[in-house]
Order: sequence, then C-alpha cells, then structure tokens
Amino acid sequence: MNLEDRIHRRLDSLYWANRTHEIVKYPPEGYDDNGVYCRDEWTDFSDIGKAFSGVVLTKKEYLEVENRYIECAVEIVEASQCKYMTIGYVDDYNNKGYRYKDRIKVDQLHDILRAILRNETWCVLVNLKHKVQIDFGWDYYMHRHLSERCEKCGSESLEHDG
Repeated sequence: MNLEDRIHRRLDSLYWANRTHEIVKYPPEGYDDNGVYCRDEWTDFSDIGKAFSGVVLTKKEYLEVENRYIECAVEIVEASQCKYMTIGYVDDYNNKGYRYKDRIKVDQLHDILRAILRNETWCVLVNLKHKVQIDFGWDYYMHRHLSERCEKCGSESLEHDG
C-alpha cells in the first residue's frame, strides 16, 4: 500500500477521528449555534489590503498570524519528536519544487508551511513512524492528527486579539 493510500485509510478510521484537532485563528464568539463561522474574515495572503468587517488587513497583521501558525505547526512536530515530515500528498500550483514523498527536515518546515498558507502549494505532511499528520484547509484551518495525546502541542486555537 502506498503512502497516500495509508494516509486515506488512517483518516477514515474512527481511531484517527478521535485524535484530530483543528487549530484556528477565528475567535469562538464568531461561530453560530451550529458551529458555522459567520463573520467576514480574511482567508488568504491575497486578502492583504482588503477590508473585512470594516477593517483593512495589513501585511503586518497577516504575517503575525501566519507566523503563529507556522510556529504552532513546528512545535507540534518537535513535541512529537519527529526529525522530519514527509509529503504524503501534494498539489504544487506554483511549481515550488515540492514532490510526493519528499522528506522535509524540521528546520526546513517554515518555507513549506508558508507556501501552503499562501496557497502557493498544498501538501499533507506526515510522519508515519511518530503517527503525526498536519494539513490545512482553504479557510485557514490547520488540522493536526496525532496518535497519542500530546501535552506539549499547545491549545487547539491560536491566541486572539479580539
């Protein structure tokens, strides 16, 4: 069974469903009773300069949030004692050079995570030995899949300024 099939099989299992967490930039009060986020929010690097709920997204604000996501993902990988992550699936829209099964060392994760968050590429990053997976949704949701509870991996939401 190839790596991509193993990822899909694992994600389809109930075992992994109970160990998946979303990490978001959105404040909890923006969700309705059905868990749907209802506020006008930015979701992309290309949104810099646009107004959301009357406030213009600046590059500085975007980079602060982007950097928090990157640091959070790296902390998860480090806390899981992974030396590298493997690209288990890739759509390399802008020919960044990422390929299926490439191993990305922890100290090189910043670049690929930044490319993912900016929609320049999309990858599922996995380490099957340590049973860790990180991927992102188009709406700035980061999904972490861990086989075991990881106390060092932090909370399930990023800090909010309100």
